[in-house]
Amino acid sequence: LDLFKKCLRSLKSQSHKNFEAIIVLDGPCEGAAGVVGEFHDMRFKLVQSTHGGVQKARNYGFSLSKGEIVSFFDCDCQIEPDTCKTWVTAFTENPDISFVYSGYRFIDEKGGIASEPFDPWTLKCGNYISTMFPMRRAVFPGFDESLKSLQDWDLWLTITEKGGKGLYIPGYA
Repeated sequence: LDLFKKCLRSLKSQSHKNFEAIIVLDGPCEGAAGVVGEFHDMRFKLVQSTHGGVQKARNYGFSLSKGEIVSFFDCDCQIEPDTCKTWVTAFTENPDISFVYSGYRFIDEKGGIASEPFDPWTLKCGNYISTMFPMRRAVFPGFDESLKSLQDWDLWLTITEKGGKGLYIPGYA
């Protein structure tokens, strides 16, 4: 639950305040509801679903969301305070893009996973975009609930195969 608290804290500390966070518990999770309640934040909406896996939980959360820009976080994701603002600005200034992304770091490691400017061919050769990066609601195809792994790569490939374009933001989110 400590990582979950850090995730929610990073969302609450965003300089861009106009967002909703649909928190989907994929089956029972002792203590999670109490953690969400500790934040006293009306933007955090907690729902519980029958355990069905991460793709099903993400699709369910999407169905409850209202925003024009959507992103999917796991309970161990954390972002810097100006990240949402940077993302929203990128979408506003680039109306033709479908999603934005950058490099990312793992909490317990030095370094991270660097990224590179968007290229559909390079993406077919290997995934370099995390699930947590945002996309326009209109391009979200849904996560393939039959996949056991690589659902993030499948998502980005599906979006690009339908003509979606990504915008690379240098650095790490």
